[in-house]
Amino acid sequence: MADIHTPFSKPVMIHEMKVHEEFKKIIIPEILKKYEEKPEQKPVWSKNCNTWATKAMGLNLIQEELCSSINSWLSFFSYPYVQYKLDAWYNVHTYDMFQEIHRHMIPDAILCGVYYLQLSEKDRPITFMNLDDRYMENSRARKLEPNHPMMDDCFEPDIKEGDLILFRPDVFHLAPPAKEKHDELRISLAFNVES
Repeated sequence: MADIHTPFSKPVMIHEMKVHEEFKKIIIPEILKKYEEKPEQKPVWSKNCNTWATKAMGLNLIQEELCSSINSWLSFFSYPYVQYKLDAWYNVHTYDMFQEIHRHMIPDAILCGVYYLQLSEKDRPITFMNLDDRYMENSRARKLEPNHPMMDDCFEPDIKEGDLILFRPDVFHLAPPAKEKHDELRISLAFNVES
């Protein structure tokens, strides 16, 4: 059998947060209070979407597990020792709200993450995109598109509430609207790990 290699990969790590239920009980009421006080609040970076966001609070309650996951990524990919800090915020979406395709290519970012505090089965979580995949565009146009996950230009991981997703800052991603109308809110913690 021939060897298969995956050069230039953009890995995604998914970690189930063990402290999820305890953290959710404490932090969701605080987020909802802010959301209800200023429902029109939009972050400066949300020019092409309708995301509601606020600066993260209460991270000390999940710091140990959050840092353990980040350190697992850094260790697995053999990064040199680095002291880092988090720039974190909460996102809130109704069923019809979304975050457009974007990436987090800021000078100090070495890693990004999203942790789903509240996620309905009707919601759609993060979707990753390869926007520079001319090969797949060409294959599609010629009706010769390969059917293998290593060739996909879109990746929708199987994510549930309580999952933490880590990925590189150069990976394009979006938060699409829900699959169908519902009354719950999709609430996530998003962050950049900065050196």
